[in-house]
Amino acid sequence: MNPTPYGLQESALRKMGDGSTYARVREIVLPFYTFIPGPQDGPCGGRMSVPIDDETSAEWYIVYDPRRPLTKEVIDTTFFNTSDDPDNFALNMGDASNLWGQDREAMKNGHFSGLTTNLSFEDFVVQASMGRRYDRSQEQLGSADIIIVKVRKMMSEALVMLEKGGKVPWLEGFSYPAIRAQSLVYGPTNSWRDFSREGQEASANS
Repeated sequence: MNPTPYGLQESALRKMGDGSTYARVREIVLPFYTFIPGPQDGPCGGRMSVPIDDETSAEWYIVYDPRRPLTKEVIDTTFFNTSDDPDNFALNMGDASNLWGQDREAMKNGHFSGLTTNLSFEDFVVQASMGRRYDRSQEQLGSADIIIVKVRKMMSEALVMLEKGGKVPWLEGFSYPAIRAQSLVYGPTNSWRDFSREGQEASANS
């Protein structure tokens, strides 16, 4: 991961058979936004997690393509045709009363979660099933959750700084329109940081 003026960059890397690496670089724009990399020639995505009160948040997913207009087919494919409402792809997800549509038979046959219609539903169900407020001290976080730990630490530090009258973070030193999540393939002599201004600066200072 890389620190940035607006939050963090996170990379997911996959080694390819020819020695190259496929990288997906997500932009975490604190405190509310993430930019999600899409296919190299496909639409881009973003998510806003905005608190409504101390126990409830609104989740907004955005799909856009800077190269061409979005078609209904692209929108339907992106959200796996899970709803007839293009503005609410989780409309038919269900709730705790029907286990959010979990398919137990699919799980018996090897499906990881039983939520077979949309991968994002797994995130929603994990959050909703914890109840309105969860005791974070009881969590069992692992190495794959390092981004969660880092973001919580940054948010906590920002709150302490603001309580002491300090400056609001993540407001200066960048341009919102210039932030882009990336999907890319690079050779064995490169790093994903070579293709990011923030990554190059982090490498130079490490």
